[in-house]
Parts: sequence; structure tokens; C-alpha cells
Amino acid sequence: MADFGDRWRVFFIAVILSVWLVIIDGLNFCFNFDEDVDSADWAKILVLISGFVFSVPVLIGAFLLLIWVKPKVGALMVIIPAFIAGTMRLLATLIGFQDFWQETYLDSTTSGTTDVAIAALQVYLIFDAFYLYRQVGKVTADNNYEPVDLTDRDDEI
Repeated sequence: MADFGDRWRVFFIAVILSVWLVIIDGLNFCFNFDEDVDSADWAKILVLISGFVFSVPVLIGAFLLLIWVKPKVGALMVIIPAFIAGTMRLLATLIGFQDFWQETYLDSTTSGTTDVAIAALQVYLIFDAFYLYRQVGKVTADNNYEPVDLTDRDDEI
């Protein structure tokens, strides 16, 4: 079994990112889709879908990893949606919203920093979940079994 600290770290980051993305991407664009007239509709739809595609399976997968029930399935439920939703979100925000191309350098930097931070945390979560996925293979291969040495017995004197 993987260390509890590793599992807790994946769970903590996954919960923070899931709540963050379901609020700013999923729910925000569900309720305020028509208010943002500057952005392309396809970009808003991609971000809306990526918010829900990321949040639900990643949260469930992180919980499975935390309690170590079906850990390979849990790790894949973190890795695959994080990669798909992260790619969708990054493409939509860079191309569709054009946050990096504002009128001033300061506006460009501040509006694009959140997108870069979210992408970095998603990449970190993918690598951390992949580490736990590899730990599952080691645990099942080793089976945590240490044979008892029967040659060193004190009662046979």
C-alpha cells in the first residue's frame, strides 16, 4: 500500500482543483454564459464541459485512492480526465479567450496567470496519480509478504 501522505496529497489537490474548476468553469458558465460577449462560444462551451469532466471523475478517483479501494481504477480516473479536461481548458483559454493578449502587459499577465496555475496543478496531479498507479503494481507484486526464516529457531536446542 502506498504511503498515506502520498494518498492524502493527491486527494487534497484533487479536491481543491475539482471544487475550483466546477465553480469557475462549470457553474460560472452555466449561469453566466450570455454575459461574456467578448469570448467565442466554442471556447465557453469547452471550458464549461471541461469543468464538469474534470471535477466529477477526478474527485471520485481521488477518494478511491485515499481509502485505497480499487486504486488502479482510482488513479486512472484521476489521470485520464485530468489530461483530457486540462488540454480542453488550456486550448480554450489560450485560443478562445485570448487572455494573454490584452491591451497592456499587466492585464495580460494577471488574466493568464490563473490558467497557467491550473494547468500546472493538473500536470502535477497527473504525475502524482501516475506515481500511485505504479505503487499499486509494486504492492500487488510484492504482496507485502516477508517470509519467516525457519533456520533461526530458539526452541530447538
